[in-house]
Amino acid sequence: MRVVLIAECRRLAAQVSLALAHVNTAVDTIADVADAREAIEVHDYDLLIADLDHAPHLLLEFMKSKAPRHADLRKMVCGGRDAMGAVKAAIDLGADDFLMKPFDAAELQLRVGCLSPLTSKKSESEQRLVYSFGPVSIDQSTNSVWLDQKLVELTPREHGVLSALIRRPGQAVSKEQIASKISSLDSHADPTAIETYVYRLRRKLEHPRIMIRTIRGLGYLLDLRRE
Repeated sequence: MRVVLIAECRRLAAQVSLALAHVNTAVDTIADVADAREAIEVHDYDLLIADLDHAPHLLLEFMKSKAPRHADLRKMVCGGRDAMGAVKAAIDLGADDFLMKPFDAAELQLRVGCLSPLTSKKSESEQRLVYSFGPVSIDQSTNSVWLDQKLVELTPREHGVLSALIRRPGQAVSKEQIASKISSLDSHADPTAIETYVYRLRRKLEHPRIMIRTIRGLGYLLDLRRE
C-alpha cells in the first residue's frame, strides 16, 4: 500500500511514516498542495491523508477535484479541534475517515487498514485478506506468509514483492509496478533493487511446485513449475 500525506508539520510526518512502516506501507510526505496534486497524477497512491490544520481551504479545493486519477483514491483527514469546521466540509466532499489529533500509532494503523484497497468494498476480489497460490499463502491482515503451512519470515519489501505477484498469479508484473507499491518518493526501489528482492524471495520460497519466473522485457510472474 502506498500513501501520500499532505502536511507541513515534520513531527506529524515522522509519526505517520514510522507508524505505517510497521504495516508495510510506504508514505510520501508533501507539504505543498499543488505539489501533492502533481504527485498524485504521476504515482499510483491508494490513500491520501490530509492535515486540515495546514491550509484547509487549499485542501478542500483539492478534494473537490473530479479528475480520473483521483476517483478511486481513498481520503482521510486529520486535525485538531480548531479544524472541525474544515473536517465537516471534507466529509461532505467525500472524505472516507477523520482522525482527531493527537492520535497514537495503533489507531492510525487500524484506520489506514480499514481504508486499504484490500478491505474496501469496491469489488469481491478487493475484500480478500488472504491470497493463495499453490503452497504459498499471504495474509494481508497480519502480514504473514506461509509455505506449506509453515511461517516464512520476509522483510517488508520482500513481502511487498510477493503481494504484488500473488494478486496477479500467472500474469507478468513489471518492475515499475512492483516499485510503485514498495517505494516512497524519498526511498525509491530502482530496477536493480527489485532484482535483489526477487532473488531473496526466490530463495525463501524455494519449492518444487511454484517458482517466480522472469519474463524478459515484461517483469516477473508467480507460476507453477512444469513437471
